[in-house]
Amino acid sequence: MKLSHPCDDVMTDDETVGWKETLAELDRLGTEYRADGWDAVTVQAGHTAVLAPGEGEFESPELVYTVPDDSADELQTMFGAGEPTRFTVYLDGTRSPQYHILELADPEQSVVALVAGALDQSQVDGFGETAREAGRVHTRLRRLDGTRVGAFRHDDPTVFFPD
Repeated sequence: MKLSHPCDDVMTDDETVGWKETLAELDRLGTEYRADGWDAVTVQAGHTAVLAPGEGEFESPELVYTVPDDSADELQTMFGAGEPTRFTVYLDGTRSPQYHILELADPEQSVVALVAGALDQSQVDGFGETAREAGRVHTRLRRLDGTRVGAFRHDDPTVFFPD
């Protein structure tokens, strides 16, 4: 199951507004973290995909974010210092596509990556059910050429798919 980023096709007015609101929130969160002394990287994923167990690198469901090369370099530098220990998802589940921001934070290092993505609601439901059954989700950040930037295990899939 692969999903395209909302900008891959012609967006409706509602989709355009939703995506712009998501990007504004992404900027706001990044600014807030930087004001608190954190190193913050904000990324607009060029593509977000969902993969069923075994379709990707892991035997659990995956969310795969394709990130621009300049952001990938920053993220690799950030994650080279340690793994994020706090994961938060900010989402607008009222629209399709479902816009969200994935927060990968390491409070000990005061670093945070904020990744904006979009998933089509028609596929989110089935994927959420699969993730709840598996009891975990992996997120993977990759470059356009498929090179892994980072991969993370989330033992609480409900942060991605609340009831």
